Amino acid sequence: NIEFWLEAQKRGSPLKIYPALASACPPTAVERTGGYYDGQEIARLHAEPTVVGLDEVMDWPAVWDPSHPDYARIWSTMQATRKARGVIEGHGTALRDLATINAFAAAGLSSDHEGRIANEIAEKHEHGIFIQLKKEFVAVGVAELARRGVRDWSNIALCTDDRDAAEALKHGTMNAHIRSAIEAGAPVEAAYAMASYYPARHHHLEAEVGSIAPGRFADIVLLRGDPAAVAIREVFANGELAARDGTYLLPIPKIRWPRWATRTIKLKRALTARDFSIRAPRRSGTAQVAVQRDMYRQPGIVSAELPIIGGLVQSAPERDIIKVATVERHHATGGIGKMFWTGMGPKSPDSALALSVAHDAHHITVVGTSDRAMALAVNKLASLQGGWVLVDRGRVTATVRLEIAGLMTARPAAAFAEDMAALETAASALEWIGAPGIPRRLAFALITCTPNTWRLVLPYKGNPSGLFNLVTREAHPTVW
Repeated sequence: NIEFWLEAQKRGSPLKIYPALASACPPTAVERTGGYYDGQEIARLHAEPTVVGLDEVMDWPAVWDPSHPDYARIWSTMQATRKARGVIEGHGTALRDLATINAFAAAGLSSDHEGRIANEIAEKHEHGIFIQLKKEFVAVGVAELARRGVRDWSNIALCTDDRDAAEALKHGTMNAHIRSAIEAGAPVEAAYAMASYYPARHHHLEAEVGSIAPGRFADIVLLRGDPAAVAIREVFANGELAARDGTYLLPIPKIRWPRWATRTIKLKRALTARDFSIRAPRRSGTAQVAVQRDMYRQPGIVSAELPIIGGLVQSAPERDIIKVATVERHHATGGIGKMFWTGMGPKSPDSALALSVAHDAHHITVVGTSDRAMALAVNKLASLQGGWVLVDRGRVTATVRLEIAGLMTARPAAAFAEDMAALETAASALEWIGAPGIPRRLAFALITCTPNTWRLVLPYKGNPSGLFNLVTREAHPTVW
């Protein structure tokens, strides 16, 4: 894993990557992913000089509850990181009351990049948590902190989390965040430091990057005109001119990635419509079913009554009820979790959307209006070795290939953006639940971290449906 991230730099790329080791491997005690990190593994990997710490501890119930089955593992990874003098990063989605914020900080979770509400961001900042602002929340957080009269901005950073290459080409990355911070009220000097020196210092990298000083890498950005406009003229990396007026000038290393990095979508066999059918407790009539949606945070199960035909429960796209499935793809076990779904996804007949970027276990997520369409989408995704697949009325109409770990591509960003644009164009021919077009939220549809409650994972011992509550750890059938 570490070697993978450092390979491009070894081949001549000026891009510097300082890995933070995955805490969510696995994301919960009931999930199985491509690997397994415990305290022993984390301690061993901290011997690598580029490793900076433990990445975004997400399973908050496992941190605070000693009876939790993943309590020992998550604390062993945190203690190993602390012993190595690494940084323990946090993930505090919707942890907003003062007692929980204090517990979050006291546990040693040093940062949060999930602040979305002005008061939440300010409260976490006031209680010592390093704030990492992303996307539209840069403006939300900076405006509130400026309103409260913050003068020391050094415990705040800007981050480019959750933005794919197509979005980056359209909106920008760190340059857009700096501009947004300045417009929201941050001092110009602080806005630039939030993108450079402050995060470098947070990760104990200030002796190498983040400032222009003797002994540091000569990574320098030269601007045109008013610094508040963030108009980049030239970029120097390692002392070499790397880009001018938006054109990259240095050689791009050609890497033949090994099979372990490019053959990661492993199905036990080709799937059929039968694999996505949901059996009923009787041959005909109706059944009660659990209906899931993304970011589900209710304490109880939402259910619906659906018809049974030939012993199988039927979807009801006309009522915005379709199917979702998570398909195991790391070890070719053949495991599939499936249930009914609403909130987003295709509504047109015999249609489906599949994606191999599925935080954080990164199994395949597929939503669809027919079992046949879902099987077609997943099989096509396996042949691509990852990415997006759109099925419209029984035909594959668009694909985006992510051949590196099923998460990334070695193609240029512009080529990826063209494929995403073609996917979005093809999607315009479909009817969608909720907002029209490709839902990028599919990557987070089955994410297993608080404050979400009921989530669908792969079936496991004692839970043949795979539906369970992240907080209470109860299991629940999907049909009854």
